[in-house]
Amino acid sequence: MTEPSRARRSPGLLRAYQVLGIVVPLLGALIGGLLAHRSDAAYERDTGKVLSSGTERGDVIAGALSGFMLAVLIAFLVIVVVGLLRKLVLRTRSDR
Repeated sequence: MTEPSRARRSPGLLRAYQVLGIVVPLLGALIGGLLAHRSDAAYERDTGKVLSSGTERGDVIAGALSGFMLAVLIAFLVIVVVGLLRKLVLRTRSDR
């Protein structure tokens, strides 16, 4: 049986992939940066030591990058799993 063409893919799924590929990594970066900032604030509060602005800025950037990369990885895995499940469902339907 022939593979379904990309043109027949549902527009809803295409929109979901676009959102997953754009919004999720940006949210991951935002959450990662905020968590790093909170971690630095908690460290300063607990130890009484004040971090330099360069250290704080570097921690926030590192947190944002790690959050972004984790979100990209998760989005990629979700897209791959959904694609594999769609192929499996189409193959199962065509066998009937």
